[in-house]
Amino acid sequence: MALTKLNATRGLTGALPAVSAASLTGIVSSQMPSGNIVQVATAFNGDYLDCSTTSYVDVGLSVSFTPKRSSSTIIVQGIMFHRAHATSTVHGDVRFKILVDSTVAVEEGECYSPLGERWVVFQPMTGTYSNSNTNAKTIKMQVKNVSTTSPCVVNPYTGQSSLLVMEIV
Repeated sequence: MALTKLNATRGLTGALPAVSAASLTGIVSSQMPSGNIVQVATAFNGDYLDCSTTSYVDVGLSVSFTPKRSSSTIIVQGIMFHRAHATSTVHGDVRFKILVDSTVAVEEGECYSPLGERWVVFQPMTGTYSNSNTNAKTIKMQVKNVSTTSPCVVNPYTGQSSLLVMEIV
C-alpha cells in the first residue's frame, strides 16, 4: 500500500484514501502507556439473600480475573443493593468487603439504620489491589450482618448488586 502524506497546515481537501481495519495491527497491553485500562470484567447478581450471620458470606458476585501485567493496579468497585432493618432496640448494621483471592481490597460499606427504621440502599465501595503477578485471581464481594437481631437482605425486591474490576497499567 502506498504511503499518503498530508499537509494539514493548509487544510485538507479532496478525497482521502480509505483505510482498511485489516491493515491495522493490534496493540498489546505491554505497549500501553501508563494509566490506561487494559482489561475490564463485570458481574451482576439479583438473587435474594437473607443475611442472618455475623460472619462474612459470599453474595454471588465473583469474577475470575487474569491480569495482563504483573505490575498493574487492579481497581475494584462494588455496588451492594441491600435492606437493613433496625428493631426498636437494635440498629441495623451491615458491612461489606471485596476480596482479591484472600486479600481484602476494600472493607467498608457500613450501613447503619436508626432504631425502628428500614433502609433500602445502593451502597458503593471502591478499592485498589497492587498486583504482583499474572496468576488468575478470584475477586468477590461478601456481606455480614453485625447483629443477628436486626434483619438484613441483599437484593431485596427486584434490585441487583454489581462488581466491576479494571486493570490499570
